Amino acid sequence: MQFLVKPVPLFSEPFREIAIGDTPDMVRIAKGSPHYITVRETQDVKMEAWRWTRAQHTTYTHPVQYTNRGTPIPQFVEFRQVSELEILRVDFIDGRVFAIEEIREP
Repeated sequence: MQFLVKPVPLFSEPFREIAIGDTPDMVRIAKGSPHYITVRETQDVKMEAWRWTRAQHTTYTHPVQYTNRGTPIPQFVEFRQVSELEILRVDFIDGRVFAIEEIREP
C-alpha cells in the first residue's frame, strides 16, 4: 500500500501576529473568523477555543486482483481522502487570549 500526502501551503497569505492578552476582536481582525468555536464553562471560568482548519488531501493506492476466466489480473485502485488539519487554535479565558497553538511550515 502506498501513501501519498500532497503538500498544501498552510496559509494562503501572511497572517498578522496575535499575542497573549489580545481580545476576540483583535484576533478576528488579525486572523479572520474561526472555522469552529468551542465554549467550555466551569464554576470559576469561561473558556473559548477558536480553531482554524485547512483541508488535507491524501491519496492511497491499493493493489487488488481480478480474475478473468481463471487468470489473475493485478490492478491498482486509487482512493482519495480529505481530512481537516487544525492549523491554528487560540484559547480565550475571560475574554482574553490565554494560549496560542499554531502549525508552522518548517
